[in-house]
Amino acid sequence: MKKTFHTLLALSLTLAPFLPASAAEPKRVIVCTVTTGFRHGSIPFAEKCLRKLGEESKAYTVVDFAQQPTAQILRKPAAPSKPADLKADADDKAKAKHEGEMKRFADEQAKYDAVMAKWTPADEEKVKASQAEWDTQMKTAMAKLAPAALTAANIDGVIFANTTGDLPLPDRDGFIRWIEDGHAFCAMHSASDTFHKFPGYLDMLQGEFAGHGAQVPADLVAGDTAHPANGGIGEKWDITQEEMYFINHHDRTKVRALWYLRHNPNNKAQEGYFAVSWCRMAGKGRVFYTSLGHREDLWDDTAAVKDRKNSPEISKQFQAHILGGIKWALGLVPGSTEPKNTRMLFLGNSITLHPPAEGMSGSWGMAASSAEKDYVHLVLSAVGKRNGNKPESKVLNLADFERGFEQYDIAAKLKAEIEFQADTVILAIGENVPDLKTDEAKLKFRDSVSRLLKLLKADRRCAIYVRSCFWPNAAKDSALKEACAAMGGVFVDISALSKDERNYARSERKFANTGIAIHPGDKGMSAIADLIFAAIKEHDLAGTESKPAPAAVQEALK
Repeated sequence: MKKTFHTLLALSLTLAPFLPASAAEPKRVIVCTVTTGFRHGSIPFAEKCLRKLGEESKAYTVVDFAQQPTAQILRKPAAPSKPADLKADADDKAKAKHEGEMKRFADEQAKYDAVMAKWTPADEEKVKASQAEWDTQMKTAMAKLAPAALTAANIDGVIFANTTGDLPLPDRDGFIRWIEDGHAFCAMHSASDTFHKFPGYLDMLQGEFAGHGAQVPADLVAGDTAHPANGGIGEKWDITQEEMYFINHHDRTKVRALWYLRHNPNNKAQEGYFAVSWCRMAGKGRVFYTSLGHREDLWDDTAAVKDRKNSPEISKQFQAHILGGIKWALGLVPGSTEPKNTRMLFLGNSITLHPPAEGMSGSWGMAASSAEKDYVHLVLSAVGKRNGNKPESKVLNLADFERGFEQYDIAAKLKAEIEFQADTVILAIGENVPDLKTDEAKLKFRDSVSRLLKLLKADRRCAIYVRSCFWPNAAKDSALKEACAAMGGVFVDISALSKDERNYARSERKFANTGIAIHPGDKGMSAIADLIFAAIKEHDLAGTESKPAPAAVQEALK
């Protein structure tokens, strides 16, 4: 019996770290909704929602709120402002307008004088007393967020829900250190419109409100479908209406993107990366932020909300989003904080990368006038603009594979490229492959390309794009297309470009070497980049699992 007891005790201690949140003591959280700037009407809904999510999930308990003071501040009447003097050259319309303004001013001044005639020292004291009461209540509310108070109350995390302005935290730097010591900080919507002049807060949050346009429909893209803050929504999330923020002080290499827009929320023609939600580590502390949460009908999925634009289903998605973020920040569920920088691998021939040659002062795609003008750099620039950060990249001339694909030791010669673990592979070969005069030769080339792609993809998510030859060749292009399809990739047909003389370098500059002259020039490189980037935008395979190769092909490749 004693041995059984000790066995069970040891087993319980071993499993303790993996017990579900509901089996453990709920985390202790304080919610702050104090504002010194604009105050959102959705704050009461946010307070109710955050308490409800904690109670229903049993993941956390809102043990206290730091709320706006309830004291009413009395104001001393302010004297009206006198209109500017009439200009000497004013016309009749301006004179009439000025006359009306002066009459209104005279009326307001008379009312002001009447009030001030009755104003007494006792009234002055009432104004001072009301402000003092407000200040006392504010100080009491914010004292709950002092590091010593948070520690004494065993608080695990703090939530800023639609806070604004320069909040009177008793120890701002100490509050940041408290987070960095291993506590949770969650922030919604205008929490990024808070502490504009406090670099420590902006660095910790990695976001600062920079403005917004009119409320609009939002077609959000998931940065991490596996993260709890995805809320099980998936790769896309369509919100009927929301006030979408523009964010400054945001370095995507320091955060894990959770949700974002691929275009300006108020101008779809302006493509780019527009951050919406992210998470990161601040020291040992976990930080979660979402710019969503302006509207009441996101916080509340009941009939209590009037003039609802977002359906109850969208409201529940929003609540799943923030609950997942809160649980992650509290350390209850796993989720990555690694910045999701796109890793792009370009494998090609001289069109992709070539040492200095006629008209080239450096190594880049042959016959482009500069590195920035070759298709590799153009694609990287377009992807970087779209994703909000410059992709990591690796570029290799694979001409020796083209000329000897049957004997080429892929695993040994491409060891560095395989270990690079690219999530996007662009294969641009074929021009140097000897003519495939028989079906057997075509199959050997196809299978060699398939093996190459299979080793690069391994068992990871990896978007594969294979382009056709710049100088069209039916047999080679067919083999490349079949190998691409076997790996679930996207085939990009660029063969039509060679029919336009303007795409050749010889149409732009004179070359003594005709072999260089027949390469694509700046215009041709731009056209190649446009087709590849269009395929990336259309298929966006980097965020989804590539299709597996058909079983018969997989067997043939073993």
